[in-house]
Amino acid sequence: MDIKFLLQSYLDFLKEEGYVAKVVDYEGNNYISIKYEGDEYRLFIEKDPIEKDIFYFRLLLIANWHCESNDLLLKAYKEASIINMFLKVGKISIYENAIAFITDIILDQASDGKKYIKNMLVIIKEAILSFKERTELSPKSGK
Repeated sequence: MDIKFLLQSYLDFLKEEGYVAKVVDYEGNNYISIKYEGDEYRLFIEKDPIEKDIFYFRLLLIANWHCESNDLLLKAYKEASIINMFLKVGKISIYENAIAFITDIILDQASDGKKYIKNMLVIIKEAILSFKERTELSPKSGK
């Protein structure tokens, strides 16, 4: 299945479900931008390079965050690591002034991802809530 066709299929599905979504071309990599509860999420879909029937789905939210001290940065890394140990199919990654909240799934049928998108959005929201509660920090999404 062609990735451009697949992205269009997901875009149509998301719009039918009431999401504001669009395909974005970022440096030659296409993804779907999804607006959900005021934040912008990015959905990436890729084919496995060897097993052509396997597809990788990554949904992420990148939040901007200004770290005011090394102590806060260390706390953020520590708490993100703890959350990552317990969060199912999701993770938090910190890099410079950004925090990425990510969930990944692997499917053998590209169309199956549609039934998991809402779950993936909820997983990221749970990761954000856990991070805010554990660190008392409020990252702002890059809308």
